[in-house]
Amino acid sequence: MAQPPWLVVVAASVLAHGSAGSGDPDAMFQYRTYEEMVQTMMALNASHPDVVDLFVAQDKYGLPYPTDLQCGEEHGVAVPCKQYVLRITNESTWDGDRPEVFFSGALHGNERVGPQATMELALLLVDYATSFAAGSTSSDSTNVRRSKAWLHRLVNSRSIYMMPMTNSHGYYHNKREENGVDPNRDYNYKTNGNCMQAMTSRAVNELWRDHMFQLAVTFHGGMRCVTYEWGAPNHMDADSARSERSPDDTSQAALASALSTFAGKFPDGTYYPTGTMNDVVYGVYGGMEDWAYAASWENEFASRRDSAIFAPCAPTQYGEYPPEKTSYNNMTHRAFNLLVETSDSKHPVQSALGLRSSIYDVDLEAVPTAPVGHVVQNVRLGLLVIDMVQPYIVWQPPVPKHTSHKRQLTSTVAGCPLSDLHVVDCDASGPMSTCAMAITTTHVRVRWDVLGSFTVDETFVQVSTDAAFDTGQGASPVLSGVTRRQRYVDKVVEDSQSISTAFAACVPVSSASSTMFLRAQAKVDQGWAFQKAAVSPHVPPQSHVVNARTNPQYKMEWNGRRIQGADYFYSPVITLTTSAAPPPSPDTSSRHGGTDGFRLPVSGVVLVAVASLLTVGALGLWLVLRRRRAKYKRTPTTDPAEAGAPPDGPPVGVAHPDIQTMKEEDGDPL
Repeated sequence: MAQPPWLVVVAASVLAHGSAGSGDPDAMFQYRTYEEMVQTMMALNASHPDVVDLFVAQDKYGLPYPTDLQCGEEHGVAVPCKQYVLRITNESTWDGDRPEVFFSGALHGNERVGPQATMELALLLVDYATSFAAGSTSSDSTNVRRSKAWLHRLVNSRSIYMMPMTNSHGYYHNKREENGVDPNRDYNYKTNGNCMQAMTSRAVNELWRDHMFQLAVTFHGGMRCVTYEWGAPNHMDADSARSERSPDDTSQAALASALSTFAGKFPDGTYYPTGTMNDVVYGVYGGMEDWAYAASWENEFASRRDSAIFAPCAPTQYGEYPPEKTSYNNMTHRAFNLLVETSDSKHPVQSALGLRSSIYDVDLEAVPTAPVGHVVQNVRLGLLVIDMVQPYIVWQPPVPKHTSHKRQLTSTVAGCPLSDLHVVDCDASGPMSTCAMAITTTHVRVRWDVLGSFTVDETFVQVSTDAAFDTGQGASPVLSGVTRRQRYVDKVVEDSQSISTAFAACVPVSSASSTMFLRAQAKVDQGWAFQKAAVSPHVPPQSHVVNARTNPQYKMEWNGRRIQGADYFYSPVITLTTSAAPPPSPDTSSRHGGTDGFRLPVSGVVLVAVASLLTVGALGLWLVLRRRRAKYKRTPTTDPAEAGAPPDGPPVGVAHPDIQTMKEEDGDPL
């Protein structure tokens, strides 16, 4: 959205309301009014147009501005309520393969935590991604730099869509409904055409028709939980009075558990409860959650009792809405749409929202060990949702030398020579993607993390003389394990960052090629393709997010967006170059534990060398004298001094190096 010049000038002052860099870092998060939310979004777009796009759904999709939906006045003129949409991504590098994530702040206007959390999530993403890109991290702590690098990566590799005030009319008037219509009963999941009555629902519908969202969150309030499909009465099992399981249940359950942990504990020491919406909350028809998950495919597999689950809408409010806009193709509605009930109170006291320092002064990937407040919890939850939409690999720096962990790594990485003369540690964790080798290098050692996933079924390193990895390949042994994110599923939170989940490999390289290429690859979360219980309908996983990482034949393309299933995901490529210069002297401390051993200073080395030469000379002189004594057949006396013969041992007048006294003159050792 193009902004007037005056807005750019005032952007900084408006954003100060939600910026970590202004005011007291221990200040509490605050509720924003409708007008303040609009000003913040417009200022964010004006100050960072390279990563923020802002548009109004009514203007983009040709929706009307009903006179019934007014949100205040300006200069005595009524202002229509607008559905604002933020998109956060690196606009300069966007392409159709970038996975898409969606956040709804509030379908119910009187549930106030979600809009604040969504707005703060947007501010944090933009602040950290842009400051990292600008190199403005020199004064940051290690924790903050690590967090900025993470969010910079997310903004560069995902498209994040947000509607902080989805029900704008309800938010302005602090009411659950929009003009008497409950937006979360207004989607066409078994509503027999009575749907899309609210402008809220139409705005969301238009956006989803344009995109292929893979993960989504819809924030609510009035209880505490993170829940997933199914959430409609037709998916209740009559015998057990429990919810039927969706075809994607394994992955949904794992993701909800991870989000619950990562958000952090409430003051009573508990995490968000998790489960299906039917079991934890209650089932409804017309809900946004099941609509977003199944509108593209469930009709195809519906039983006779559930025929026509999705039927076109025929609303009577706000004029005609074409029925074809609620008939969907098989691509747009296959998302996990997680229902997050943020708090028992729909409008908690402001002091319960949390402190800015709980987001801006911490390592965001570490699970908090103390309660952090409602806004902080749900900003954290949102970050993990964005992370998990697609697997990725991050190079890690080498284990520092002079540590026992380094010694352990050398001995446990298969095929790694003990001599550092033949091994190069590649560090591609920073901006450089090259690694220099010496002519004596026979192996390259690397470390990497697999993220955006829970389990690693296979991971290894490839080396090739071809940048496309089509020829001349070599590979490290295949490894498997779990990622850092899996610890959130398992509720392992203590020392969540200190226990490394990084993989390591030592791969042989050829000195015959001056340039080689190296990459890591990983196959992840293959268990998501198999369900642990009977599912309804009885079909394989239907979601984009599961098929994209378990089904290489899966391919969806719509409106310039693409989702291609894959077996493997790849790291950035490291270029290996060979230098003819002699290698530096090997640092033997890395083989002997560094500071655990003793290392002489240069002066000590010189003294030892001199003493060794003196020893050799003394022994030579002693042998000469012995030969001379034997030649003249002298008879030894009982007084060696009188005879002039040396006693057994070093010659007289030559100090033994073991007892030589080191002297200093002018402060320099001899």
